Amino acid sequence: MPSSIDIARSHLLARELQDRLFDAFKKAGWRADLEPAAVEGNSHPDMVVRRGPHRYAVEVKVAREPRRSLLQAMFADAVLQARVHARDLHASPLAVVAASRISPVAAKEIRDYAQRFAPDVAWGLLDSEACFELHGRGLDAIRAEPASDREAKPSLSRSPPDLFSDLGQWLLKVLMAEH
Repeated sequence: MPSSIDIARSHLLARELQDRLFDAFKKAGWRADLEPAAVEGNSHPDMVVRRGPHRYAVEVKVAREPRRSLLQAMFADAVLQARVHARDLHASPLAVVAASRISPVAAKEIRDYAQRFAPDVAWGLLDSEACFELHGRGLDAIRAEPASDREAKPSLSRSPPDLFSDLGQWLLKVLMAEH
């Protein structure tokens, strides 16, 4: 079971990656809405973007761990949800899978999976490092600024020290021994 620190870290990562995608659309001249209204009480996509004749219901799935099998499962879920949201909003589906780092091998597997099982869905890959790609009508020109050029953020890969570890408890006892 993930700790509250792991959950908070994954929420920070999801927000960072979603903001990076949102910023890329805005800089490319797209209108983007991060909190679209739900249709008839149903859930809503993570984002709706539009420019000219193109309108996409965007579903972003962020994997806590960048394992290939998990990325593929998250991508499949994003495809299914994006299709439903797109149908409800009279838009095209855009499924994006994201993680802290997506290896070239994992990216190739997602590309192959998308071409084989979701040829009618626009899709994308996104990570905290250099991976940013979108595929679909009107999406090829969108670029994100390199992650290294973005403002410095606290490291999501390094966990904070555990103050209640054996060493932490021993040090506390040593410091409090006189009292």
